[in-house]
Amino acid sequence: MVNAFIKKHAVKEFTVVADAAMISATNIQELLSKNINYIVGARLGSLSNNLIEQINGSITREDGESIRIKTDNGYLICAYSSVRYRKDKYEMEKQIEKRQGPLLELLKFFIPASWVHP
Repeated sequence: MVNAFIKKHAVKEFTVVADAAMISATNIQELLSKNINYIVGARLGSLSNNLIEQINGSITREDGESIRIKTDNGYLICAYSSVRYRKDKYEMEKQIEKRQGPLLELLKFFIPASWVHP
C-alpha cells in the first residue's frame, strides 16, 4: 500500500507515522528493507529496565529537553515534560493508594499484630 502510494505520486522521501498499536515488528522490518522512514509512538512501560535506566541517567529534566538513543529497533527519542511528569506521578500515587488499603487488610491475616508498627 505504501509502495503504491510512493510510486503513484512520485514521492522522493516518505515517512510513516504510527502508534505502536497500529504497526507490527514485521511491518517495521518491511519498511526498513524498502528504506522507508518511520516514526512509531511508544510508551516507556514497554521498554526494558536497562533502557529505562539509560534514559533516566541521560535525560535532563527540563521541559522540552530530549535525548536520542540507538536501539535494535531504530532510534528512540525521549522528551521531558514537567506537566506529563506531574500527571504520571499523580496517577501512580493514586493507584498505589487504591491498592494499599485492601493489601494492608489482607496482611493482617498473615502478620502477627506484634510485628506491625503503628
